[in-house]
Amino acid sequence: MITIKKGLDLPLAGNPDQVIHNDVTVNEVAIVGASFNNLKPTLKVREGDKVRKGEVVLTDKKYPSIAFTSPVNGTVKVINRGERRVFQSLVIEVDKDSDDKGVEFKKYSLDQLSGKSLELKEQLLNSGLWIGLRTRPFNNLADPELTPESLFINAHDTNPGHPDADVVLKDQAKFFNFGLEVLKEVFADVKNKFVVGGPNFNLEKVSGFTYEQFKGVHPAGLVGTHIHFLAPVTLTKIAYHLNYQDVIAIGKLFSQGYLDGTKVIALSGPQVSAPTLYRVPYGASVLDVTFNKLKSGENRIVSGSALDGFKASDVFAYVGQYDLQLTVLLEGTKQEFIGWFAPQPKKFSLSRLNFFGKKDLPLTTTTNGSSRGMVPIGLYERVMPLDIYPTLLLRDLISGDTDSAQDLGVLELAEEDIALCSFVCQGKYDYALYLRQALNKIEKEG
Repeated sequence: MITIKKGLDLPLAGNPDQVIHNDVTVNEVAIVGASFNNLKPTLKVREGDKVRKGEVVLTDKKYPSIAFTSPVNGTVKVINRGERRVFQSLVIEVDKDSDDKGVEFKKYSLDQLSGKSLELKEQLLNSGLWIGLRTRPFNNLADPELTPESLFINAHDTNPGHPDADVVLKDQAKFFNFGLEVLKEVFADVKNKFVVGGPNFNLEKVSGFTYEQFKGVHPAGLVGTHIHFLAPVTLTKIAYHLNYQDVIAIGKLFSQGYLDGTKVIALSGPQVSAPTLYRVPYGASVLDVTFNKLKSGENRIVSGSALDGFKASDVFAYVGQYDLQLTVLLEGTKQEFIGWFAPQPKKFSLSRLNFFGKKDLPLTTTTNGSSRGMVPIGLYERVMPLDIYPTLLLRDLISGDTDSAQDLGVLELAEEDIALCSFVCQGKYDYALYLRQALNKIEKEG
């Protein structure tokens, strides 16, 4: 077991009750472009078209064999585009009266999987479940034609307000393990295959995988942390990764012959009346999920964690493809007179200036100050467990020096891996933006 000591468990109020509820009525779902880096879709449907669960609605121009499918039966309501016709979201109105199971796929028993790598991969691609696989470096959709050096299955989560993976897996273990069996065949030529769980992870093991456990503070549950300690990546040593709920979805598809189309998410944060877990369709409308469940006030709904999620509003008001939680925060619009000087029992400080002890806090969206110069006083090092020099790397990201950034380990990172650096930054920098610019430049220019 690997223990992560550097990092931070954000004391955010509104941790969810770890009980799964199935009583949410979802009227709309969407595929949100913001979930995918550099996605350029080819649309296969038009507004007004009827679609079945598992039916292809778009493909990726870079990898045409990768299909994106509808998680529900319904009607394409609207296709949203922004400036220069950039894809924003494809919204589907759910047909709640339909009892159609959706598109039928081939059903397998365990002994039918052996030796069928190409056939299984084709079904992963056609069903839309391949999109669960992403790469390191760059965190893009996985290239179906490449063989990665490593495959990582992440069955751990330490984000503030996360669903407990062990709770979700408790009654889904057979589907999770069947999904692993499918992936074992599809990636038979992959050298390293890891399943990473938390300190209490205790499922029956599938041969062919190396099982590891991580414990400690956030980011102990991030796949970037796992990759760094177990099989670091370079431009030539590539890793593919996916989360445990996508593995469950794979297991259900191949053992039952139909796309399930649902996942368990946490509804958490200080503005949620009763934080808990809900089973919802992929891409569920956040307005439907949060209906009558929020406290009064000007709220911001975030798809993902408070550290690295995106603002789920307007054309983006849907659960992101890879997000396992919705976080609801109060908009921080109120300015405080000499707030830096007065006692602040409800504010968080990484330094030991708060005399009120450790407790969950009703944090808001405010940054508690305006942008200013980067101040290297050791805060980044306190929350970065990876063996890199964060201050130097973040400086290179701001300046756009991608050559130096590569030497300092930027290829191992995705936005979530430096979210804590942004959170503790006294200069109020959002380093995720600079990181994405650097990764895009490196991918394009080498």
